Amino acid sequence: MIVDEAHNLEAQLVNVFTVAFPPEQAKAWFGGPLPRLDSAEDYRALMRDHLERMEGQLETVTRALEIMRPADVPAETFLRMPPSRAEQELMAERESLESALARVRFFVDADDREWIVRYPAEPFATLELVPLSVASMAADLLGESAELVVLSSAYLGHRRVIAECFGLDASKLRSFASDSPFTVDQRPIEYRPVGALSKATLARLEPALFAEVAAIMAAHPREKGLIHAPSYAAGRRLVAHLAAGEPMLSRRLIWVDSTEAKARALELHRASPMPTVLVSPSLREGVDLPDDFLRFQVVTKLPYPDLGDPWTAARQTRDPRWYALETAKALVQAYGRSCRHAEDHGVTYILDGQFERFLRQYRVLLPPWFLDAVRAAMRARHPDTAFEC
Repeated sequence: MIVDEAHNLEAQLVNVFTVAFPPEQAKAWFGGPLPRLDSAEDYRALMRDHLERMEGQLETVTRALEIMRPADVPAETFLRMPPSRAEQELMAERESLESALARVRFFVDADDREWIVRYPAEPFATLELVPLSVASMAADLLGESAELVVLSSAYLGHRRVIAECFGLDASKLRSFASDSPFTVDQRPIEYRPVGALSKATLARLEPALFAEVAAIMAAHPREKGLIHAPSYAAGRRLVAHLAAGEPMLSRRLIWVDSTEAKARALELHRASPMPTVLVSPSLREGVDLPDDFLRFQVVTKLPYPDLGDPWTAARQTRDPRWYALETAKALVQAYGRSCRHAEDHGVTYILDGQFERFLRQYRVLLPPWFLDAVRAAMRARHPDTAFEC
């Protein structure tokens, strides 16, 4: 089994094993919205109380369906008969209950795992019970799926970290890595820090950040580009700022305001004869823009995972190294948009002053071929200072 883009495998498995209760299903299964409780253990007790009632309800629906089958009709003939409206409603209810019971049993029975509660404050939010680690489930899943499993990505991190993440025996893992097939001249990094960007400093530094983005766009008047915004909110502010202060530059922007809008925005970008520039927080990976479709890109802020998410915050508290590695992987993925084949080229601008501190603390987490471009960028930025990287 070959798993491509395997740097996302943990996140995908977390989603697979998350037990979610949307409001409409919570109403159907539990009679109304689920309360806001302090811990996953509190929800386990609540769910356990509902199990017997839901099992009884499923048994009742199953019996009702059996009663609807005419006693004097052969099974083969009955199976060819279209179900009545009442049968369709009962079958839908049975399917819903079976789905609910599977989720509830999975969560209730997995009391040996640590779970995180994700329940946004807004009305009609979905309750999600998220496993903090998928190591045991991943080990079973990968072991059952194939005799040989290949995890493939531009960058995955160190073998020991992968083994820990997926509950694997490090001695049975083999890692293979290659240098970048592209020269540093084809994929240069330019480091232009406007300040150390963080949640606390972003509002103060955004005017300088937006001005630097405008300057970069002006330096590429006839080339297409990509601006990696820190978030949708920050991206909207950037677009509004340029519309008000730099209308000529603003006309080049294609704002990607959601994941769903990505395909249409990319199509417009590729088709337009103008030097359009995509703006989004969601185009760091899975996007192929070779040659003149992308000659420059801007990483406005280091792509740290969102600590506003309870699962991410808990995972970072448990293992700060994981948080740094996820940032490194996201940065490498964004960098990879700039050069797509042997004859391609594109420049990546990094504007976050946190970049140097990240390099000093975590450069061991970054692949050598990425650090080759970083060294050249730092020599250009600090010609009179030795920068170890």
